[in-house]
Amino acid sequence: MFAGVQWTGKIVWFTGLFPYFMLIVLFIRGVTLEGAANGVKYYLYPDISKLFQGTVWLDAGTQVLFSMSLGLGAMQTLGSYNTFHHNCLRDCVVYAIINSCTSIFGGVCIFSVLGYMAHEMNVPIEDVTTGGPGLTFIAYPKAISLMPTMTKVLSVMFFLMVIFLGLDSQFVGVEGFTSQFMDAFPQFFNFKHSRAVFITIVSVIYFFIGLLMVTEGGMYVFQIMDFYSASGIVLLFVCFCETAGVAYFYGSKRYTKDIEYMLGRKIPAYFPLCWLIFTPLTMALIALIFLININPLQYGDYIYPKWTQFLGWGITSVTCLTIPVVTFVQCIINAGDLDALRTAVYKPHQVHERTRHPYLIKRNISQEQDYPKVAAAHFDAGGYDVNFV
Repeated sequence: MFAGVQWTGKIVWFTGLFPYFMLIVLFIRGVTLEGAANGVKYYLYPDISKLFQGTVWLDAGTQVLFSMSLGLGAMQTLGSYNTFHHNCLRDCVVYAIINSCTSIFGGVCIFSVLGYMAHEMNVPIEDVTTGGPGLTFIAYPKAISLMPTMTKVLSVMFFLMVIFLGLDSQFVGVEGFTSQFMDAFPQFFNFKHSRAVFITIVSVIYFFIGLLMVTEGGMYVFQIMDFYSASGIVLLFVCFCETAGVAYFYGSKRYTKDIEYMLGRKIPAYFPLCWLIFTPLTMALIALIFLININPLQYGDYIYPKWTQFLGWGITSVTCLTIPVVTFVQCIINAGDLDALRTAVYKPHQVHERTRHPYLIKRNISQEQDYPKVAAAHFDAGGYDVNFV
């Protein structure tokens, strides 16, 4: 990571593809076991009664956001390294499809083995294990140990896969944080090897935080961190603010024009509809269902005491309140400069100085004219009526 995304991008070709190789191996081995069909059937057959549980909707919604690293700033950071006219729309669609298909395929691999495990123990599948981290670190290793052959080989390969998946996640997560922090405060990083020093400090801090999770009570600490800060209602709120901020404050039309200028073609109306209606409405409904049916945090049969719930909701509040508080402070600071506020939100005729990207030039140009061609031609011709950010 010291060398930046140029090197991590190359390393991911191995660490990212090896888990797929492992999934295929585990899939072939899993579906050939006795009882695997029952496990796959249990996995794919829906239980309609679960739809009335708020935590199911929250888990499903945040799983999509978390598995694609949305709301964490990582995708924006990695996207900033692309060239201006890179086909980001294609990448997003392919990325979403591969991510979802991988999740489904991984579920088949897991539950085929759990079906075998239930068959060997002569118990229903729902009694074999509960969801959560225990599925990966307890149930599946135990299931592998029950296999008649290749036990040690499959165990080593399985945990190598888990390690590589964790490395891939850290490449993205650490890069997203360190790059944004260094861009926000460049005055602190004007010395030699500043990037290496900063990444080392961040990694050491992450390491000691991670040590808390591997103590005897580490799983309980992990559940608090996971539920109240890393996913759940926090992730829904952050993604809702991102979507609403782009769609309603920056403007969906202006955002659409930006993407069309980068791609050189129009985008389907489906995407603006998602930004304006479907995505924020879905996240708001999931959050509402969760808050109506909220239950105390629980791990197995252990129900967390009230002081941990207060602690958890305090962590949630600090994270969520950051966005409206910073917005309010910026409005107060710039209250005397209404032009600055209008430029940040409403004004649709700006040009970014570095990329020379014209948004929409109102003066001397009819809005009915072709936006990208006219705007670019106007800029090249020396249209000095365009404001610069």
